[in-house]
Amino acid sequence: MISIDETAEILGISSATVKNWIKLDKLPAQKVTKSYLLNKETIINLKENLADSDLLKRRRNKSTANGQFIPKSYISKASQNYNTISSMIGALSGKCDISEKEILSIIAYYAESFLSALSLDDSGKKSLIAPICSEPCEGFSDILPVLKEYPLSYIEGEDTLGMLYISLRSLKAKKASGAYYTPFYVVDKCIENLRTERSETICDPSCGTGNFLLRLPKNIPLKYIYGYDIDSTAAAIARINLAVKYGIKNSADLNILFKNIKAADFLMPAGSERVTQEFDHIIGNPPWGYSYSKDEIKSLSEIYKCACVTGTPESFSIFTERALSLLSDGGTMSFVLPETLLGSGVHENIRSIIAEKSNITTLYYMGEIFDKVQCPCILLTLKTPHTDSFKTSVAFYKKSVSSKNNTDPSKGIFPERLVLTKSFETKCENLDTSSFHMLSDDAEKKVLNKIDEIDHFTLKDNCEFALGIVTGANKALLSPVKKAGYEEIIKGSEIDKYTIKEIANYIKYEPGKFQQIAPECMYRAKEKLLYKFICNKPVFAYDDRQRLSLNSANILIPKVKGYSALYILAVLNSPVLSFYYTHTCKNMKVLRSEIERLPIAKCDPATEREISELAKKILTSDKKARYITEINSRIAALYNLTIDELDIITKNE
Repeated sequence: MISIDETAEILGISSATVKNWIKLDKLPAQKVTKSYLLNKETIINLKENLADSDLLKRRRNKSTANGQFIPKSYISKASQNYNTISSMIGALSGKCDISEKEILSIIAYYAESFLSALSLDDSGKKSLIAPICSEPCEGFSDILPVLKEYPLSYIEGEDTLGMLYISLRSLKAKKASGAYYTPFYVVDKCIENLRTERSETICDPSCGTGNFLLRLPKNIPLKYIYGYDIDSTAAAIARINLAVKYGIKNSADLNILFKNIKAADFLMPAGSERVTQEFDHIIGNPPWGYSYSKDEIKSLSEIYKCACVTGTPESFSIFTERALSLLSDGGTMSFVLPETLLGSGVHENIRSIIAEKSNITTLYYMGEIFDKVQCPCILLTLKTPHTDSFKTSVAFYKKSVSSKNNTDPSKGIFPERLVLTKSFETKCENLDTSSFHMLSDDAEKKVLNKIDEIDHFTLKDNCEFALGIVTGANKALLSPVKKAGYEEIIKGSEIDKYTIKEIANYIKYEPGKFQQIAPECMYRAKEKLLYKFICNKPVFAYDDRQRLSLNSANILIPKVKGYSALYILAVLNSPVLSFYYTHTCKNMKVLRSEIERLPIAKCDPATEREISELAKKILTSDKKARYITEINSRIAALYNLTIDELDIITKNE
């Protein structure tokens, strides 16, 4: 039996969604004390069939659902092949059922056209295609006329065959394998970060169809390039890609390809196909959230620390652990990984291994880069061995898909790209395994330390928190007009600093109809603070009208002797604590644990009264901006901040 959190990890959904499904009797669960336990085998079976179930139909993120899927930015939309493949998939989707053999025959058809340019003899070309398809399957003749209408062109560095393979597979239901198809511009950022000599070995341990290896500089000799994947078709496509890239001519080149690019499990250090050699550089995007069987978990837990966990082990952690064990002295590992690795408690085991064996040389925050996947990502580069002091280059990027300006594919300038928004270098004295987040440069760190050193209190054990109402049916229960028996209900989008904007919804307070609700006394408190739940910094408003709120507007009731709710409201809304929050925490949700650790400056009773009075004026005056400027200045003085330090804070506002 497994917990709700473990179930959420396996299914790739939130714990709140699991609780909701249990409440709606969509998931069988056994109640134990105050929580629930679920059958692991049932959940794993559900994971494999989730795409075909009704559970995902109403979720915003339907990335697991079946249906036609063209991976955006795997290759550029500026490529002529992008539209060709999209149109071809559209034409083929009209066929009621396309078989696995037909998919392989289609791949082989286009692979042959790409290989035709090589001077390699026919037997050599056949040996490259044979692992995919030795001869067209029965029924291929019905598909062939469609393919002839959509010829594909070879474009150097573009994984056209991989794009085709991904798109064709989307026509069929497939088991979730933890595959996140990496956009080409993210691959380029990883390779741009690679510092390699011609004679150094490079390995992609989950190479797929070879998009990372394909975009490596061509001056790296083929004999130093290695790739592994458990998907034999993908590995065969990777070999074809590299054969065309390097223009191989003879059996010696073929031998290198078949020796270095293998359909093998990088994680298993046993068997004839085991990976035993060390590499100078290991790059790629390892699988995330792979569904391991019981036998696989047992085997992995005998080898890897990251597999010895409650619930299902995380595949990207195991890949990282394995990669570090196979790096040569002075070698580098550069992986695309979920941002949660940096701070989530469930990933502290891999952070401990990283801290023990390596240093972080670069950390790139890239945001949500994967099509139809709501998961911020990072590019993490590690170097062995571990040293006690090192410098890390940190950069923040945002995804851009603008095609209006500065686009020239012939010069490698594409409409899809990562745009740098901030960068700095910071000195690290070892790594704190509780969090690997690096959000501040050295000057900002000094300001943070000064804020921490001021005499202060926190809200931990000094306040009450409550979740806003979860109706489970907003469309049915909310009304844009006030009906008889209805009252105002506040949404997160209606919360501003200090005040609540015009309220647009009303609800009848009937707790029995709600999915989740706090004790009514929390909503009806004489005074309370409401804060935006979905936000990257604290935004608090004051309410003394006992109004209801939805779960996007959560509740905080301070109980700090000598300090009013208005004083605490002012400090929480100040630029000082906004700066502190955004430079010590990276989350699009304002969590209770993060609020509870914020350092709220202590002051004498007279100052406390003055700041509380200013906060009251902000709530009631038409000259809100004037009083906000004054109150922020008073609060900055409480933290003894200099003009230069305030400049550092305000430049981030």
